Amino acid sequence: GRVIDAASGRLGRDARPGAGAPQPPAPEIRQLDVAITSGVYCPACLLAIQQRLIDTPGVQTVSFSSGADGIYVAHIIYDPARVSQPVILTAIAQAPGAITGTYGTNVLREGPA
Repeated sequence: GRVIDAASGRLGRDARPGAGAPQPPAPEIRQLDVAITSGVYCPACLLAIQQRLIDTPGVQTVSFSSGADGIYVAHIIYDPARVSQPVILTAIAQAPGAITGTYGTNVLREGPA
């Protein structure tokens, strides 16, 4: 009795519409590394960029590093199903505080996180 009940329970679950149908793959989380080429003159500028990016739907994390040339690089982890690279670059450029009015950017790397 138990074996038949267990088997029929599985059969009932498997008989649902769409059961066993392949599911579309989840979008791959991506990393975008962007050099901030102009407009940064103090740590408050980086904080403004970070806050603008974190407030952008689809952006998960933001961190910074500085290169030997003094250029800061933003390392952005994002969900491409929710936000595009151009939206991220615009968010950086238009973050408040840039001495020149906008922050300059240069994409260094874009790929899987």
